[in-house]
Amino acid sequence: RQGKNPLGVRMAATILVVEDEPAIQELVACNLELAGHQTLRAESAEQAMQMVREQLPDLIVLDWMGDFPDADNYLMPVLGCDKASGNRCLQGASAASGSFWTRPGLEAELRRSASLSGAPRLALLRRIQRQTAAASPYLPLWQVQPRIWVRADLDQPRFDGSGRVLLQELRRP
Repeated sequence: RQGKNPLGVRMAATILVVEDEPAIQELVACNLELAGHQTLRAESAEQAMQMVREQLPDLIVLDWMGDFPDADNYLMPVLGCDKASGNRCLQGASAASGSFWTRPGLEAELRRSASLSGAPRLALLRRIQRQTAAASPYLPLWQVQPRIWVRADLDQPRFDGSGRVLLQELRRP
């Protein structure tokens, strides 16, 4: 639902989508537009800051699929696998988390990432992230409480219970 101004006219929220992966940016922006909102799009923090200076959005969706350069605290607890059969994890963190996905050599790459730094480490972790996203139907992430910040003149958004924001309910009071 969209909010209404004092005259009762429907008003769409202006939402800035900051995402460096074009397909994800398109997916998020199109869903927001289908819900009746106006979207602004930026591919970098610098571009987003310029847009915010020019037109303050009601909400910012920032890097929908985050980069996880901290493999020890993010990737290993979700993707680590002690015993596998092909691309299926039979025992270990991946099986315990519910994704059950692995691949030969993944465990060694995750450990190797700790010895790398800078661009080489980030490139390796991004490659692992893309392979995981392409191969796994989902990655259950219940390790953190979902949070969202909005402008004071918008209703507080709600989550659907699985960590997704109910964007169709975003409105002005």
